[in-house]
Amino acid sequence: MLSFLFWALNRSLDCLDGALARHRGTASDLGGFLDLLGDFIVYSLLPIAIAQASPPDTGSSLWMSVAVLEATFHVNNFVLFYVAAIAEKSANAEGTGKGKKEELTSVMMRPALIEGMESALIFTAMLVYPSALQALSWTMAGLVMVGILQRTVWVVEALRK
Repeated sequence: MLSFLFWALNRSLDCLDGALARHRGTASDLGGFLDLLGDFIVYSLLPIAIAQASPPDTGSSLWMSVAVLEATFHVNNFVLFYVAAIAEKSANAEGTGKGKKEELTSVMMRPALIEGMESALIFTAMLVYPSALQALSWTMAGLVMVGILQRTVWVVEALRK
């Protein structure tokens, strides 16, 4: 239960820091970078920590599900940042300046099946029901793969223009 409380505090502070910075007019690219870095570290370590805390007899299938989930995060992050680079490059080529159009994040992110809220719900379920980690990892990995496909289609279409 303590891990859930720390998770809830993390998510609350993560939502508040950017909103507060925008409200105070102090939002910055450095703040956005540090925010995303923190998110990626937490998202990567959470499933690993839950798997590590699992009983020793859970076997390699649990670790395989976590490894596949981590691999989908890795590929998804590559796609996300390639999308951001294309958006920035396109905006600069068009002379419109930065590629951020009313973005609440520091980089432009194309929508996909699973995003922040869905991730938060699944990670919360992992903390509340650690015995379901394997099924939740496989489920989340599948959803992230759909998001990768969605964003990859967008990248291919954007680069063909």
